[in-house]
Amino acid sequence: IYGNNSVSSTIPVQIGTATNWKSIVSQWSSVAAIKTDGTLWSWGSNNYGQLGNGTTIQNFTPNQIGNATNWKSVSAGRDQSLAIKTDGTLWAWGLNDYGQLGDGTNIDKNTPIQIGTSNNWKQVTAGNWFSTALKTDGTLWACGINSYGQLGDGTLINKNILTQINCTALETEIFETSSFKLYPNPVVSLLNIKTDNHLINQPYTIIDGLGRVVINGKLNDVDTSINVEQLSKGIYYLKVSGYSASKFIKE
Repeated sequence: IYGNNSVSSTIPVQIGTATNWKSIVSQWSSVAAIKTDGTLWSWGSNNYGQLGNGTTIQNFTPNQIGNATNWKSVSAGRDQSLAIKTDGTLWAWGLNDYGQLGDGTNIDKNTPIQIGTSNNWKQVTAGNWFSTALKTDGTLWACGINSYGQLGDGTLINKNILTQINCTALETEIFETSSFKLYPNPVVSLLNIKTDNHLINQPYTIIDGLGRVVINGKLNDVDTSINVEQLSKGIYYLKVSGYSASKFIKE
């Protein structure tokens, strides 16, 4: 999309004459960009208000979104955009049928709306009908479609509000030499655990990469075997009672 038309081009074509463009992102069928003066611009398709200009009419040339001059960064997903201002506030607009804007609704927005009241947003990424964001305190947040577990919250439930993503079962562990050994690793069917006598009758859990407990049981002897054949291929962690977790790979 360039000039004042929608003719495809096989070579780079300059868009306008401005020389103060700072950053640019493209999504499914539209583009958003920030200039060095902090203004935000967009052009392209606008079926769901993804241009943020208050309409659903497409633009063939860059049009400024509002009058704000403190836009810091912008990310574009599949017909939705999210952006952070220099004051740390988070804003979103466009398609919202899965709640990917994170405003607590499933209603499309054709102008940027502030998401919550927090002013410590650091980074935002708009994906394919879902969105993720980081705060300056290191916390991770997500919203939108979750049919494949892409929000990382351990469920397959869509979220229409930015939800903090925790992985408590893993993030608090220090992966160090444990009082037990796992073999073979990688494993196909039977995972063997060799441990000390003092761990007999202690509970164990197997946790997947999303922090979900997929198997639990109790150690019956210093040598215990666990059937993991039903697990999908990937990385898992076995934790025994209060001891640190050990990683293994299921093939």
